[in-house]
Amino acid sequence: GNPNPDIKVIFSDKNYIIECKRTFSDNNIGNLILDAKKQLTKELNKNSNNTFGIIALSLSRIYVKGKNLLNSTSEHSALLFLSKTLESFINSNRNLWGNIKDKRIVAIILHISCPVGFVEGAPLSWARYMGVNNIHIDDNNFKIFEKDFDKLKTII
Repeated sequence: GNPNPDIKVIFSDKNYIIECKRTFSDNNIGNLILDAKKQLTKELNKNSNNTFGIIALSLSRIYVKGKNLLNSTSEHSALLFLSKTLESFINSNRNLWGNIKDKRIVAIILHISCPVGFVEGAPLSWARYMGVNNIHIDDNNFKIFEKDFDKLKTII
């Protein structure tokens, strides 16, 4: 069958279709976002007005870069590191999704995860952090999605 979209979620009477991409290099992020945009546009054209597109991009492979472990003093500091890493990525790369004109594509979800070893001798853990960024500034569809996303994160 058709592999697109990667994920379809019905939540709060809205349909969200999600195209997932994983990057292995800083060099192909723009191409992955463009590919996801094309796939979403094709799927959105087949669906109702109550359907919105989301790009999900995993950054774990480029930030972990083959390291086996993120050394941290606590779970809080590990999550803070991942949060700041995503914030830096957004600030440096916002232009890659900022030129998407289709208002039905409302957001990009950024994900990063890695194993964490705590200096204090605590057991090994896995840290994951997801952030969401709007594609269109002051877009009401994004504001609605952001509320839904906050609810969805608790069950993912």
